[in-house]
Amino acid sequence: MRKPLLLIALVLAGCGKPPRMEPVLDTAALFPELAGAVPAPAAEERAVPLAGELAAVLPPEGWSRYAGAGITVLSHAGPDGSPDALAWTEAFSSLADGAPSQELRRFLLTVDPALVRRTGAWPLPPPGYAVDREAVTAAMTRTGGRGIGFTSASDGFSGWRWTGVNGEGVFLRLAVSRGTWGEPGRLSSRLRGAVDRLVEIRPGLEWLRSAVAADDLPGEPRQPVSATLVLGNAIGRGGRLHLALLCRRAPSCTPAGDLAHLLATLQPLESAMAESDPPRSLGDLDYDLGIPVAPSEALLDPMEPGSSSR
Repeated sequence: MRKPLLLIALVLAGCGKPPRMEPVLDTAALFPELAGAVPAPAAEERAVPLAGELAAVLPPEGWSRYAGAGITVLSHAGPDGSPDALAWTEAFSSLADGAPSQELRRFLLTVDPALVRRTGAWPLPPPGYAVDREAVTAAMTRTGGRGIGFTSASDGFSGWRWTGVNGEGVFLRLAVSRGTWGEPGRLSSRLRGAVDRLVEIRPGLEWLRSAVAADDLPGEPRQPVSATLVLGNAIGRGGRLHLALLCRRAPSCTPAGDLAHLLATLQPLESAMAESDPPRSLGDLDYDLGIPVAPSEALLDPMEPGSSSR
């Protein structure tokens, strides 16, 4: 019983205002493959915008970028053509200012629902919804509570061990979780009735129906691979971001240098240069990687009370 309680405490401590003074964080320390050394940026690298909040530097080759309102996803293809790294960056929701721990729980449900289910650290739903809590909180996330394909191991979460500022003055609070990377999951079929009720109350949540499994029997077998997830948040001048950096281990994270460099170069949005190549749409992300992303305007507002009597 002690491990789940400790994990819940760590989750609750993971989102909030940064201390006034923090040491400079060595972002390479999160990736054992680097042994403390991050490759220097190439001359042609440029800072690109992330979720309309901050910017970061990535190599011009090897990465695909998908973007929509409040979200940017970066995907890296390995030697075999399949994705070996994914960087999910998302703007904070309206929960962040008044309930930062709830906002972190909401983001964890977005990218790693297995961790939330295991600990029971569900975000609070808005008042006025007499509907299953899992269904309501799933409607508050861009993935409908399905995640991005990562499943934490039972003892894989490190806790929020890495905090500090990078060289650009952006505050980072990060954790690492070990687990597997496969296809995004589905909401349990037991939630179908709850989702239907939600759609009756808020017709704009029709998209959530596609997140529910047809039944509890497995469909096409998933072939998950060993992976690690670096997750947390970044707070800089004029911008705040959730971060989830997912990397396949085969047996090591090949793009580790790029991911560490992304963290090290997070910077204010005005530093981003004009882009020659526009990002791809979030619909392409679903087509390419099988990760459906709900439009920001279609989410259930965590601060707006509902009425189950509608």
